[in-house]
Amino acid sequence: MALLAFALSFEGLIRHFVDTDKLLAADFVHRVFVLGRPWSDFQLPRTPSLFPDLLIAAPVQLAASWQVAMLIFAWLMLTILVLTGAFVVHRITDARFWLCVTIMLAVTVPLCLGEQWLSARGEGRHYFTLSLVSHGGAFVMSLVTVALCEVSESMALAARRVAYVGIALLTAAIIVSDKLAVFELSIPAALAVVAFAIPRSHGLKVALSLAAGTAIAMLGERFLVMEPEWPLVFGLIPARIHAALTMTPLSISVGTWLPAAIVLMVGLWSIFRSGAGRRMKFYAVAGSASIALTSALTYAFLYVDATHIRYVQAMMWWPVVALAVPLSFFANRSLMSRRLVAGGLAVVLVGGLLVLSRWHAGALMNWHHPLANCLAQAHQRLDLHQGLALYEHARPLTVASGWRMQVDPVEANGELTFWGSDLKSSSYRLNDPQAPPLYDFILLDQLDRDALVRRFGYPEGEFACGDAQFWVFRHGMNPN
Repeated sequence: MALLAFALSFEGLIRHFVDTDKLLAADFVHRVFVLGRPWSDFQLPRTPSLFPDLLIAAPVQLAASWQVAMLIFAWLMLTILVLTGAFVVHRITDARFWLCVTIMLAVTVPLCLGEQWLSARGEGRHYFTLSLVSHGGAFVMSLVTVALCEVSESMALAARRVAYVGIALLTAAIIVSDKLAVFELSIPAALAVVAFAIPRSHGLKVALSLAAGTAIAMLGERFLVMEPEWPLVFGLIPARIHAALTMTPLSISVGTWLPAAIVLMVGLWSIFRSGAGRRMKFYAVAGSASIALTSALTYAFLYVDATHIRYVQAMMWWPVVALAVPLSFFANRSLMSRRLVAGGLAVVLVGGLLVLSRWHAGALMNWHHPLANCLAQAHQRLDLHQGLALYEHARPLTVASGWRMQVDPVEANGELTFWGSDLKSSSYRLNDPQAPPLYDFILLDQLDRDALVRRFGYPEGEFACGDAQFWVFRHGMNPN
């Protein structure tokens, strides 16, 4: 928790937690559970993130705040990730579980501290896993389910039957929350259990559980109001691959692509190596397939810019688990090795505590949108009502005001957009649900001013918050 608290004092990392997509969960919870709006009025993202994101964040936000919900979610995801990774390493190496946990911490803590330094340049990709609505929660639970698929072989018959149901339900909950899990969980785990589970009938039952969960998720998705799916345009594959090769920062190509390529090669080698155990082969197949499938899908169809690294959680985290395997083999060889590992971790933790001593302002718990205070003052001074802004700005401004100020999203030409938002937000005021909004100010950042004049006419006033310009329309605007 101290590591996360320190990490979230860095502005570079906070940006990954408070952009308009990550704040969707906070906005959804407030509108549905506080204002009592129907959940069907809210367009969820292509990644609905019901499990585990909203399941964890909603009660914490209602009991405390959305910032606390984000921090608790991040802590839980990091804890589950480390413990599950340690369990996988334990199953492969037969090393003591506490030793595997120590190894996972020894790998993860320096990685996270390093990414805090890189965050000044807009990176910090492993922290995507710990933020809401960013594919991370689904990946973490996919890793848990893969481990359950493998360990179910060691269970008694009655426990296995419960495990089959649990695998199906977990798979359904994960995939209905993020369809990317089909390529992170369903296909990789099914390949692994069919190839290496004993008895063969058990492997087929696990594969059927995975298939049943996937089918349930696909049917259940029809009851959700979601953003349209990305079109899979085969003609754009060369352009997307070119964009990935030319736009990807060096730290990602060296720190993510290279380790993933090594894991794929070692994974293929261990699959065909006669001396490798079945557990190692199981996880080699599951991890390698997960990396290969999600990477192929992302870089062929989904990639737009470096932030889309969030789609390849498998590429980021399976190499971390893989690195812990040889370290655990070494540490488990003798008492001296274990002492060396424990001492190394102690040095890392003490170093981390020393770093914590340079705690500075800007923590997530005290986050303020850079325009929020100025806009709130102008809102009161000019007696403004509701406002409009580009999608990227609208939700952060609304959430930063504690939902006291309503800013709804528009396209560049001033037309309302409902992408990942409340579909009925233009029909009610946050502070008076019975009255329609009176849109009398608009943030001009990245909007087409000529198109705004054609749609709304010339403004009756204007004001600025730093470099941000606002137009005022006393008689209101009709963005519909």
